[in-house]
Amino acid sequence: MSKESKDNKNLTTVKILISYHKPAVLLKDEVLTPIHVGRVLATESSKDGSMSEEDYKWMLENMIGDDTGDNISHLNRTLNELTSMYWAWKNYDKLGNPDYIGFMHYRRIFDFLDKSKPLPINKDLGLPELEYLDDEIFKEYYDKDKILDIVKENKYIISEHHKSNPYNHYKTASKYCHIEDYDKCLQLIEKYFPEYKEASDIYNKGNKSYFCNMFIMPKNEFFSLCDFLFKIIFKLQKKIDFSNYNIQSSRVLAYISEWLVAIFFTNLKIINIEIKEIPPIYIKDTDIVKELSPKNKDSICICFACNDAYAIYLEVTLKSLIENSNKNNYYEIYIFETEILERNKEKLLSMTTDNINIKFINVTKYIRNVDKIKFFIHRHFSVEAYYRIFIPRIFKNFNKILYLDTDIIILDDIANLYNSNTNNKMLSAVLDIEIIRAIYNKSFAKHKITFTNYLTNDIKLKNIYNYFQSGVLLFDIKKCINFNLEEKFLEKLNEIKEPVNIEQDILNSICQENINFLDLSWNVEWILGIYYNNLEDMLPIKIYNEYIKAYNNPKIIHYCDRIKPWNSPYYQNANIWWKYARMIDSYEEIIYHNIWNNINYNIHNNNSYKNMNYNIPNNRFSIADFILSFVNYENELSIMFFGIKIRIKKNLLQANNIYYNKKDRIFSIYKNDRYTRLTILGIKITIKRR
Repeated sequence: MSKESKDNKNLTTVKILISYHKPAVLLKDEVLTPIHVGRVLATESSKDGSMSEEDYKWMLENMIGDDTGDNISHLNRTLNELTSMYWAWKNYDKLGNPDYIGFMHYRRIFDFLDKSKPLPINKDLGLPELEYLDDEIFKEYYDKDKILDIVKENKYIISEHHKSNPYNHYKTASKYCHIEDYDKCLQLIEKYFPEYKEASDIYNKGNKSYFCNMFIMPKNEFFSLCDFLFKIIFKLQKKIDFSNYNIQSSRVLAYISEWLVAIFFTNLKIINIEIKEIPPIYIKDTDIVKELSPKNKDSICICFACNDAYAIYLEVTLKSLIENSNKNNYYEIYIFETEILERNKEKLLSMTTDNINIKFINVTKYIRNVDKIKFFIHRHFSVEAYYRIFIPRIFKNFNKILYLDTDIIILDDIANLYNSNTNNKMLSAVLDIEIIRAIYNKSFAKHKITFTNYLTNDIKLKNIYNYFQSGVLLFDIKKCINFNLEEKFLEKLNEIKEPVNIEQDILNSICQENINFLDLSWNVEWILGIYYNNLEDMLPIKIYNEYIKAYNNPKIIHYCDRIKPWNSPYYQNANIWWKYARMIDSYEEIIYHNIWNNINYNIHNNNSYKNMNYNIPNNRFSIADFILSFVNYENELSIMFFGIKIRIKKNLLQANNIYYNKKDRIFSIYKNDRYTRLTILGIKITIKRR
């Protein structure tokens, strides 16, 4: 045998199993061994949902499972990571018979290199917290050789204690834990493992609690731990009545196992074995950032950015896209989001068809290194507006991406726009007619500065009449990457700091030499027809004629500005939006939101409503007040009836008489010294005087 072979044979071997139940950043090398817990249940529905075929395949390819050999994988719903511990105990040879074995979690790791002190503390867990983990960051917290040295030197390692009495902590920390269950556990220890009685008493009367089931120890001690732990757990399982326990309470055995592991370590201390405590680090975001690629080489690839509030309106937009699509095309729709509720995601995903594929992208995972505090927002704008800037980064494997705002209606096959000639430019967009109107009429941008001065001096446009609207943008991805669009954007944003039209101003500044102008019909701004009756006097004649032509034959109507068709259905072209709204399952929700939002708007923005004493708990507004309510002012009586506000001057009223609205006789009022009686559409309401 060679000297090298002898040295390798004498090397200390360590395996640290890391429990996973879904795909996450993979921690794997000669020491770190990821294990899929509950693999036998993976494709079944659970509180976390059922695992997709794609995710299940990833788990199979990247880690061992707890479902081979002698195993209890089927008990993972109630035993949590204990199924990996049991598997390691019963299948130790499959790990290569390491000298030492340890356990961590995919989102809780040991701070082996003592770097957690500067980290913020997670308030719920009391642990140092990393915002996210990727391969580069993990290198800062992990060094295999140093870990091997630490294990050889210390032999016994456990997660750092929490300052609390273990017994009282179990009794009071969670409503899902029942102290009588733990009392039964302590009785079982006394009966079946009397040699641990002293350790049990010391631990439960002490002021140090150990959680997480994170530890490292020699092989033989691990076997002793498992013999103690699982005998107690399985006996306790038979003594607890789970019939009325919810999902959280049914995990009682997993919770109690943390106390049992701590009692085992306490027993080691009694026999003078030194134990090293190492702080655990909690990782907030462990999701894998997957590279995206188009499903088909000829796909029409479209991107939206949406929050939960606008998800319902995105349904309408997608419906218009689908209704005007070509069955011979394949459309890939990507939705940037960070907070859309699952039920709203499901409604959007239900719109998938044979040639329409919809996928959600949690954009924050792709821009973790970006300082989002610098994303200036004001007025009706939202942070989602900035997400389009990262399209080249996220879609680096694509040729083109068509970005669309959510407040639009598509009236033509969007493939025609996607496949249009870009004239070898980086971006394709439509002129912003509203900004051109503001320039032409010397409107103010901010702080008494006209749009002309702002665009010339701050944004530094060479031709201010070439300002484009960013709600419809066709990206040439390779040109954007070569141009370094993202970096230049962030640099310019840092310079301007508070752009009036947020990301749109910055894009105009840095892309003015690299823009292909599309026909106006691909982004018709509806607000000009609402705000201005004499538009022909407010635009250069050429642009006016082009706008009118596009307005009369739109391919995309853009419902930009604060006024939206869902809250202002009486404006011109709102009916087109409502045509598609009536086609979706959420139509009634849109009606409800419209009513509700108008109620809140009236309360928060109208002085008369601010003075009303509604006595509303938890900021909830009674629908009854919206249907009928009144305010008695000094000079007038204000009545709300189904959202319609009626104001009656008191000098028109005389006691003991009935007064009608002379115009349409909608209501009548009878007033005397004791009460006022209102009759509205035949409904009589009597209001007694106090």
